[in-house]
Amino acid sequence: MNAPRQRWSATAVKAVATLLLAACATEPSAPDVLDASGGLVEVAFAGDGFVHVAGERLPLDAWVLRMRQRLRTMDAAARASFVVQLRVRDGLAERAEALRAEAELNRTVDELHVMGVRQIRIL
Repeated sequence: MNAPRQRWSATAVKAVATLLLAACATEPSAPDVLDASGGLVEVAFAGDGFVHVAGERLPLDAWVLRMRQRLRTMDAAARASFVVQLRVRDGLAERAEALRAEAELNRTVDELHVMGVRQIRIL
């Protein structure tokens, strides 16, 4: 009777150890203080499929493509110190515009994560 109990205990110990190791295997979070030494971009969403960046109005997809091309030229260290600040543009008249802008912002966060940007601030 002791053999099955001992076997279960060894299995339980292995399972707990595996769970603890898996819990530690997470991606590091963004730092509390952002390091913009690799560059800084601020993007405003208007909810009409366009973004405003550095005084320029661009289609969202064109800006995403531009960011992909820019980030591909960076090494991992530069990408790690690159900051993107996102915000919904002030003064949106309709609630529908604000909801579309928020959806565009959320999609952009996902796109930036795929590109390797880890320092994203939503203003």
